[in-house]
Amino acid sequence: MYWSTRTGRKSRWSLFESSGREASFGDWFAVCCVLGFLVPVGAGLGFGWWGVQAMAAAVDPRDPVHALRRITPEGDGHPDRVYLSGTIASGAADPFALCLAVRERPDTRGSLVEDYRGTANAGASLVAHGRATRILGPVTFDPMHLQRTPDAPRLREMLCEMPRGGRVLAQCVSAGDLVFAEGCIEALPDGTEALKGCGGEPVILTPGDGTPAPRIEHRIFHLAGRIFGFCAACILLLAYGWRVVRASPLLKAMAGYAGHRSSSRPWALVGPDLLGATSLGVGVVWMLGEVIDGSMALRHGLVCSAVLATVAVFIASASERRRALRAADALLSSSARAPLVQATGGVISLDVNVRSDHAVEAGLLTGEPRAFSQVKVCEVARSRTRAGARLEWSQATPRTVAFEHASGEGTLEMAGAEVDLRALRGIKPGRDAHRSGWSRCFPSVDPSSRYEVEESYMEPGEPLFVVGAVKKTVPSAQGAGYRKHAVAPVIGQGEGAPLLVFAGTGADLRRELRLEARYLKAAMAVALVAGLIAASQMCWLVLP
Repeated sequence: MYWSTRTGRKSRWSLFESSGREASFGDWFAVCCVLGFLVPVGAGLGFGWWGVQAMAAAVDPRDPVHALRRITPEGDGHPDRVYLSGTIASGAADPFALCLAVRERPDTRGSLVEDYRGTANAGASLVAHGRATRILGPVTFDPMHLQRTPDAPRLREMLCEMPRGGRVLAQCVSAGDLVFAEGCIEALPDGTEALKGCGGEPVILTPGDGTPAPRIEHRIFHLAGRIFGFCAACILLLAYGWRVVRASPLLKAMAGYAGHRSSSRPWALVGPDLLGATSLGVGVVWMLGEVIDGSMALRHGLVCSAVLATVAVFIASASERRRALRAADALLSSSARAPLVQATGGVISLDVNVRSDHAVEAGLLTGEPRAFSQVKVCEVARSRTRAGARLEWSQATPRTVAFEHASGEGTLEMAGAEVDLRALRGIKPGRDAHRSGWSRCFPSVDPSSRYEVEESYMEPGEPLFVVGAVKKTVPSAQGAGYRKHAVAPVIGQGEGAPLLVFAGTGADLRRELRLEARYLKAAMAVALVAGLIAASQMCWLVLP
């Protein structure tokens, strides 16, 4: 089974193509939709939503990042909320004063899931400003670092409701540890005070130096990572859209005919696939959590650098692409597109048709009549026992294609031509090669390998747009007459410039070029805004 496409073009809508097995068109389309469409769009929307939430939290004065810097619980509905800095005290003989214990058990798939969480309190109190305040009720830690503990038997003994078995993780504080605590003060019947959670919240403890700095830094890194995910989502979706609207692969050669020379700088080689894959990969890594060791300043510096570098590469690559698009569009709209009666030398670009009476040959893949057929075979999957380079092979027939135009006729020399034609593509196992026509011309077929087979073709009467050099003129087969010239040009590759053949009209090609140019203009503006917002938000979060 083969699917219809264009020469050398992968699926516009899919970032991934299934080449590991021979699939029917329906199976291939489903794989492309699920893997190629849902992954970038779903990841982009998910990262984008998390990033929007993080930016909203970053400017919210009630967020811990700002509330803990002011140490004033303004407008949160709990007037008894307090922030205390002090030392843990305990009169018990236990090695810990207070622990948050979590019990995990394996589920049906073998993964560990939490099924119990409790607080083991050995009479802990917080000594602040010379006063001891008992800590009652559930507690939590921020930042939280749960780990295996040798005190698990004692924790099970204190927490009788904890189920048996499983794995116990805990985070504890001992007598003498400095902590920063957030909660609400409640007066007890005996005249003392206790620190409890506000509303249904637990008491929040931050071990360290007795300041909220560790908690603020952890919250900043959490928000910064999601804001970076937002920027990565923007670049991912923009790169995916670029792939969808990307113009003909003949663009580079067309721009070369117009005098444009591609830049040799690295960003000029970056395309939407690489940008999309990089944005998706980096976004996933940063959304998974803290993957870089070092200080918070180093982490945020790397985040800001990654954001700005991604945006800069996208803008630079899009700018280089737009210059090539403008050069190709100038070639299409220039007055140099002369009729054949003036085609006595130099470069010519015009709309033609394959002659309706052109001789046909059976195509190598399907056996259907073709005026021109170019078959390419590339090894895409091979046996692990094989060594050496992957095999590639191509064949084009015939060598010349006759065309007709309102002002005359001519011939295309297809040797060395770059084409963007209608095509058929399929993945074929080597063991079935004897059933296909391409195997007759490609003897080195390994039965254990798989091959991507693509046939580009022309049919009699098909419209084409060609750009090439007039190499010579030959007597016309139709002779002279009204609007007919006695000579016919032979168009082929020139000095350092190949013959370009596009299946369609010049208007179709120009429409592709202008669509991509307009998209890139808008995408560059969106990328710049997204990068500035993300970088400014993250850099602002770092500053007190």
